[in-house]
Amino acid sequence: MPTSVRSLALARTVTTFPTFTKLVVASADDGRLFTNGAPLFVVDSVAVIVGTEDLTGQNIASWLRFTGVAVPRRATIRSAKLNGQIWQERAGGGISGHRTLLYGNNADDAVAPINTNGFNNLDRTDSSVAWDALSELANDTPIESPDISAIIQEIVNRGGWKSG
Repeated sequence: MPTSVRSLALARTVTTFPTFTKLVVASADDGRLFTNGAPLFVVDSVAVIVGTEDLTGQNIASWLRFTGVAVPRRATIRSAKLNGQIWQERAGGGISGHRTLLYGNNADDAVAPINTNGFNNLDRTDSSVAWDALSELANDTPIESPDISAIIQEIVNRGGWKSG
């Protein structure tokens, strides 16, 4: 009786997903806008402030622009988060971070706003993420945003997105 030999080769593909950390640096890529009353436009990265300023009732919006990030067009974003640390400039608080909503700038090559109109006219992503757990935390408390990968995915899926 003939002998049949079967050979089975198993191949295992190991996929590693790149991770990286981008720091906010002191530049025009970061800033904030106090939005109630007469708008106050501040460009710096000393602090990313969100929420409502307790003494004046000003709503505060901030932006961060990360440059030099190498993410290929249509790459699958598995996880993305913002990490930071609580800092309050006055004893007893000063900022109440209630109902913070994170968006992306829906642009192929985002530019940092240079004035209030530039900030208000940024095209926002359809995707957004609520980050509501920021109020009444002690100074120096490490914080991590919820996953914002849907926001990043929407941006890198744009037809004109270019890595870097």
